[in-house]
Amino acid sequence: MVKCDRQIPTLGLGNRRPGVKPLSHSSRQVKDAGYREMGVCCSNTAFSLVTLENVDVNSREFRGQVRLIALHDCTSVRRACNMSGIALGRLAEERKAWRKDHPFGFVAKPTKNPDNTLNLLHWECKIPGKKGTPWEGGLYVLKMLFKDDYPSSPPKCKFEPPLFHPNVYPSGTVCLSLLDEEKDWRPAVTIKQILLGIQELLNEPNIKDPAQAEAYTIYCQNRAEYERRVREQGTRFRDPAK
Repeated sequence: MVKCDRQIPTLGLGNRRPGVKPLSHSSRQVKDAGYREMGVCCSNTAFSLVTLENVDVNSREFRGQVRLIALHDCTSVRRACNMSGIALGRLAEERKAWRKDHPFGFVAKPTKNPDNTLNLLHWECKIPGKKGTPWEGGLYVLKMLFKDDYPSSPPKCKFEPPLFHPNVYPSGTVCLSLLDEEKDWRPAVTIKQILLGIQELLNEPNIKDPAQAEAYTIYCQNRAEYERRVREQGTRFRDPAK
């Protein structure tokens, strides 16, 4: 028996028109029987069927239609759960590798759910400014959000609060080819590589792919003013260890 807690979209049986009413208790049992026949147990579902008046919910025809819906729906759920399982397994390995060895001054850890369990799809990270650059001394907070199809797709990386930088969108989202599945993203890329890549980007903006007009313009037209703004920003995100 495969168990899954993911929600299922609401499905309808037949067209809605006057006379449509929710399934009775007995027809709910029919729907459950359809799932049991497929060997799948789906809980916490947002799944409802409707029947027309005067339809015998215990008829062979109705039960057959319910089994078809159950088969289609649970196949989708099973596929989604498999993808999520791959993502969680990979992220558990990433966490283990990070705890064993990570760059000095960096922080990367999953957040916690209200019940105190780990949320492996949502990480909180901190990136130190590189020594010898205007970013030195700052410790910049980054949220890393993973989707169920990770590592096929890259995580979304977002500075909170947003940073003054040519390759950081006003929302705080980082614009980096390494995080673009149509460019340099590969499933083998690790969290460590992402964070080191973003640290490198801080002091070496990619002016060919700007994301923030003000920072881009000042960087190109007045480098001294740009560096002054970066250093001033760094004082607001000072690394408490320094």
